[in-house]
Amino acid sequence: MMNNKQLQFITIIMLSVFFICCKKQDHKETDAVSFDNKNYLKQLITSNQDKFLIELVPEDSNNVEKAKRILNWLSSNFDWLATDYKQRTVQEIIERGGGNCHELAMVTLYLYEKAGIKKRKIKEINIQELSERRHTNALNRINEVGNTASVFGRLHNDHVWIEIYDEEKEHWLPVDPTMNIFGVEQWIASRLAFKRVKTISPYSKDMLVPISVFAINSETKEFIDRSNYYLIDALNQYYHFELKDLEAWQEWSKSIKEISKLSKKAFKGDYNLHNSESKLHETYNIYNKLKLKHE
Repeated sequence: MMNNKQLQFITIIMLSVFFICCKKQDHKETDAVSFDNKNYLKQLITSNQDKFLIELVPEDSNNVEKAKRILNWLSSNFDWLATDYKQRTVQEIIERGGGNCHELAMVTLYLYEKAGIKKRKIKEINIQELSERRHTNALNRINEVGNTASVFGRLHNDHVWIEIYDEEKEHWLPVDPTMNIFGVEQWIASRLAFKRVKTISPYSKDMLVPISVFAINSETKEFIDRSNYYLIDALNQYYHFELKDLEAWQEWSKSIKEISKLSKKAFKGDYNLHNSESKLHETYNIYNKLKLKHE
């Protein structure tokens, strides 16, 4: 026969085991809900984008919060896929689960439109390591579609991202779906700074330095030069306006303005940017010179 103390001890042990089991079960159920919710959103974006946005974005979010939340979800759930020059609709890109920088931007722009966020597409040209394969591909595309394909070549490549309008601060913010970049400071730190912050994209390391940036007016299709803002003003501000005192800074500013004029003509199909390969080399050398002088 057990005495009262023994019975109390056994009761306490049994209750403790019971509560531990309950907590474990609750934890499993919480994990299951999170996992199911993730799968649910993946299914929902394919079938009903309006409902997807309702589920993803809190109702009281401002446009900047909405844009960041959509960007983060897409960057976590969509893959970067190599360019194959096939024309796809937004729905086809969503069902594919990813795409190249242009396709990822298409999906992001589409969702931003649905969410009521003011936005515009950005086209960029950046310096990359020499690639004869890329040069050959560019020549083939130029033969097929004309000078618009000269925005990539032996030493350079093009890239697509987005700007959204921050209505509270009344300025445009960079958003890069390929690299999950949001905001000017993060853009400079990841794309242009002399010591870079890594992005989620393994391909960002191939983009040595951007040399031309243009916003596209969605209505008029006009090219709005943003090179001066990002590559000169924002870069100088990032380094607390110390760069303007360097001799190489004047060379950099002048070269960016010159190459941007040529890049704009190339994007419009009025110029073959391959004819200015020496200028591309020169601009990259000036960037490295600027980097050295600053360090």
